[in-house]
Amino acid sequence: MHWSQGSRTQPGRSGTQVTAIRNLPCPALNLLSPEKIKRASTDFEQISERNLLPVGFTFQDPVRHEIDVAVMNMLGIPLDFGRALDWLRFQWCSEPLVNRNNDAIVNRLNDYKVVPL
Repeated sequence: MHWSQGSRTQPGRSGTQVTAIRNLPCPALNLLSPEKIKRASTDFEQISERNLLPVGFTFQDPVRHEIDVAVMNMLGIPLDFGRALDWLRFQWCSEPLVNRNNDAIVNRLNDYKVVPL
């Protein structure tokens, strides 16, 4: 696993240096039970052919929400953590680099009701 660090040279651009991060937490997927692997496989088959909304609409994309639920089920993360993901999706989509100040996205963000943590 590697991590990029960069210093900005221009808006949206940076020079990078790649350094290894040895202690980055990563799930031990090889330790999943056969039942969880089967469930993840079934979830993947059901979701994989569906279309995603453009990235700026992630905060209200039902397919991305289903992916999150499938991953939480696979990793044993309580589903009530989904509320935190709703907030993170909203915050991420509120970033100008994500929404590109697209009127349709910004208007939906302004109308979207998310409960802060």
